[in-house]
Amino acid sequence: MSNTTRLVAVGDAVAIGAATYLGFVFHGEPAAWDRFALTASAFWVAWMAAAAPLGLYRADALSSPSTGFRRTWAAWVFAAPLGATVRAFLLGAPTVPVVFVVVTALVDGGATAVWRAASAWWIRRRT
Repeated sequence: MSNTTRLVAVGDAVAIGAATYLGFVFHGEPAAWDRFALTASAFWVAWMAAAAPLGLYRADALSSPSTGFRRTWAAWVFAAPLGATVRAFLLGAPTVPVVFVVVTALVDGGATAVWRAASAWWIRRRT
């Protein structure tokens, strides 16, 4: 694994963690660290499960900012429902509200898409 790939993966985790934290703040639960860790981890694992097979850690996935942006959104189509399901299972919740999946896809997807577009821009500029 290259240093660039490691940096992108860490940035993905930070983006997902930041988006998750914003959700907790929005819902008035900024100090619920155990649930924050569980939620962020569930979505990070789901992101990795979607991103890796879709090739989002290959060099061509970040060949341009628009490519990084578009492919990231495509991966969240799979990652959001998977992450919400994993989270529900870990919390013992009987259902996964559709609105939660949609909002998570938009917020986490937006955070990682912006991060990956910026990463692609930086990588292109550096080479």
